[in-house]
Amino acid sequence: MGQKSNLLTLRFNYNINTITTHNSKLFVSLNSLLRFLERLFFYKNVIVCNSSLYFENNILYIFFNIFYNIVKISFYKNKLFNSYYSFSQKLKNDFIRLFKNSMKFFRVNTFLLSFKVLNQEASKNFLGSLFKELRKFITIIFSRRFRLMIDFLKITTLFIQDKISINTFLLFISNIFKFLSKRKHNKFFLFLKHLFNCIVSNMFSLINPILGIKFFIGGRIRGKDRGSTKLIQLGKISTQSISKNIAFFSCPSYTLYGVFGLKMWVLRKN
Repeated sequence: MGQKSNLLTLRFNYNINTITTHNSKLFVSLNSLLRFLERLFFYKNVIVCNSSLYFENNILYIFFNIFYNIVKISFYKNKLFNSYYSFSQKLKNDFIRLFKNSMKFFRVNTFLLSFKVLNQEASKNFLGSLFKELRKFITIIFSRRFRLMIDFLKITTLFIQDKISINTFLLFISNIFKFLSKRKHNKFFLFLKHLFNCIVSNMFSLINPILGIKFFIGGRIRGKDRGSTKLIQLGKISTQSISKNIAFFSCPSYTLYGVFGLKMWVLRKN
């Protein structure tokens, strides 16, 4: 928990993927291919929310649920691409060229590549309500990173609507935390507490209500010599029940002050 992290590790972002194949010999190669594609998406300012890869009957099936950052949208608007459909077509053309070069290695005759853009599925009413509640943290947490705040509000809205998994939501929180100075750690916890209070409250009770959230972080909080922990819990959540709809995910956050461990539990109504 307390060791120093390399600056090069701050540049990478990893995501959880799902792989199913009938040939165990191709597992390592297909896994490396999917990780490579997700990292390539990340460098293109596109977040992979969910990904799946199937190999059956000598056909390779690849499905992506993606989210465009504001930087990517503004770039395509300057290139006169005025719709998300044209964005997807441009990305498909790029990856088709990539697959044509790698088909001989995987011994695949045909492949099916599918994209689903989640930007248009975010509720504008929820997005406006979140911005009104969290705009006071713009100068505190998102100083010089206003675009990151807008992307985070969209990701939070999709998470409330159950369009993305808890994995993407917690990874986005980790990306926000790892660039903060040690003086802003307590303000970051206050921001999370206020955010979870908005999510658990009756403001978003119409679509997939979230009954409780539990957040845990451990590491050298505020740059202290010894590691400590911080727990934020709002609403009702029970980790001892099997029948309830509880999602869990954990991930590391590599910062200048060491490695922090982040964990989150989310209870939704069945």
